[in-house]
Amino acid sequence: MEMLKKQLAILLIVLLVGMPLLGWPLRAEAAYAFSGGGDGSLGNPYVILTAEDLDNIRGTLLSMHFKLGADIDLSSIPNWIPIGTYPLSPFGGNFDGGHYTISNMTIDSSLPLVGLFGYVQSATALTNQTIKNVRLENVNITSRGSAANVGGLAGIADAWTLVDRVSVSGTITGVGLPLVVYQGNRPILYPTATRMFI
Repeated sequence: MEMLKKQLAILLIVLLVGMPLLGWPLRAEAAYAFSGGGDGSLGNPYVILTAEDLDNIRGTLLSMHFKLGADIDLSSIPNWIPIGTYPLSPFGGNFDGGHYTISNMTIDSSLPLVGLFGYVQSATALTNQTIKNVRLENVNITSRGSAANVGGLAGIADAWTLVDRVSVSGTITGVGLPLVVYQGNRPILYPTATRMFI
């Protein structure tokens, strides 16, 4: 019994001394520092000034609030990965484009939800989630999914998300099932392997 106590005491000492040397306890990584500042709250959104800032919305920040503070050129990102996925990681914050332009977004994907945002979902019907004042120019989107939801702004935005003052121009190419494009509330059906200029 005495021997067991000594062995446990030695093991405890080794663990207490050795753990810091091995990086224990684990340290949380610092959050990405957005160029324009902000704390992600509704009253003080993160300010996006660069393509890198926009790309770093993904991850644990999907429920925070963002605002563009400059025009963003995405030509440095060869294949944009949509922000927000279904069902586990939707984008759930507010995004104010500030009337700035996001240009040269290229996507070539077989993902089921394709656009600047893949899946946008309000937390509840009472949440005031808004995507507004966004101008996307010269988008080049190729969807290779056989049943994908594709849009310049979003693959899907739920019914409780207010989309206001958004414009998109460029090319969307669908490969697979027919492409359905909504102009207002009117669906327009295009055959498979369609290229659409918007």
